[in-house]
Amino acid sequence: MSGKMTTQKRRIRQSPKMPAELRREQLLKAANDLFVKKGYRATTLDEIAQKAGLTKGAIYFHFKNKESILGELVKTVSQAYEKGINTYLGKNHTPVELFQLLLEIDSKIPMPEARRNPGLLSEIMKLPRIRTQMRDAFNKSVDKLSDALDSRFGRTVKQRRSLVIMLIAYLNGLKFVSTYHSESVDFEKQTELFLKLFQATYGDNPGEK
Repeated sequence: MSGKMTTQKRRIRQSPKMPAELRREQLLKAANDLFVKKGYRATTLDEIAQKAGLTKGAIYFHFKNKESILGELVKTVSQAYEKGINTYLGKNHTPVELFQLLLEIDSKIPMPEARRNPGLLSEIMKLPRIRTQMRDAFNKSVDKLSDALDSRFGRTVKQRRSLVIMLIAYLNGLKFVSTYHSESVDFEKQTELFLKLFQATYGDNPGEK
């Protein structure tokens, strides 16, 4: 009898009224919303299922555990970033052009609230698998962006990577500050000022400086 019940539990039946992919998307959206609001650790699988309007069994049909849900969310962001890079970047961009393209790419990446949440980011970076996943995605992006940067702005790969990391750090930092201190920080004006300062410092041909 117990063997039969175990078999039944493993065979999770889902409602035919909702396509499996839609159920998966609902679970991911619910998890993202709860992670942003409550944090990763404080969010339970029961809460995710309830917010998605599904059963807890539906979660296990699509995901192994809560960390695998988080991993899928991180993958969604990194894939969107990679797609943006492949879509918008060419070759031999100046730093100013590269920063402007980064702005365009960033505006199209999903889950901005999660990406700008310092508490959540600090929390999930303590998970080894997630930390490795995010680090690998970051390094892959930096490599591609460095390759798109005009070599006049860095004779070596290391120099170009350093410049790209600075551009990313400034953009992420400014997004964070303008999100949490919107009454004091105007994102558009600060971006314009940064580009003007950078253009004045480096120009379009640093070799002539």
